[in-house]
Amino acid sequence: MPLFAGAPIRALGESIMMFFRLALLVLLFAPGAMAQTSSENWLTDSRTGCKVVRAYKANNPNVAWSGGCTEGLASGKGTARWTSENGRIDQYEGEMRGGRKNGHGIYLFISGSPYAGDRYEGGFVDDEYEGRGVYLWKSGARYEGQVSKGLFSGQGTQTWPNGDRYVGQWSNDVANGQGTKTLPDGRTYTGVWTNGCFRQGDRWATVGASAEECGFK
Repeated sequence: MPLFAGAPIRALGESIMMFFRLALLVLLFAPGAMAQTSSENWLTDSRTGCKVVRAYKANNPNVAWSGGCTEGLASGKGTARWTSENGRIDQYEGEMRGGRKNGHGIYLFISGSPYAGDRYEGGFVDDEYEGRGVYLWKSGARYEGQVSKGLFSGQGTQTWPNGDRYVGQWSNDVANGQGTKTLPDGRTYTGVWTNGCFRQGDRWATVGASAEECGFK
């Protein structure tokens, strides 16, 4: 009896698991769910009917695309310009594939956002910075190097208007790994950086993090 008593229970458990798997598949592939995702993430150029992924969240956003259109999606080289009623304007000049930024391009933060005046030029994969790129801040600071998933990651160099310079490894937009920061007066901070922080005895420096975040103040 003990040998077979568990069989109906196991069968019931397997049936329940199969039910939940089927329910999950229905939710994932239901036309309504897909339509909702599409309406939330895509904008349509009113002039051409071509779709482009929205660049940011905003009320009543619009997009204009000057390039080609393949199966209703922006493709090839062209210029995409996103506008919204709050005055934000962003612009992308470069390659598109499947309605997304893919390839080499220039992204301009024109107005209406905390990044207004900044500019990025380099590689894109599915709307994110990828490969190598150059990011210029309106302040005059400059990063050139490797980027991944929209973040400074890998080997890169950043310079600041005051003459500071960092050359080394990056991760998650801050110095991580081996690197050197050089100040205008010639002082250097060379070694292993962790989450934007460097300390060597009573000497310390930061790149991409504040002194408070590093626990130095």
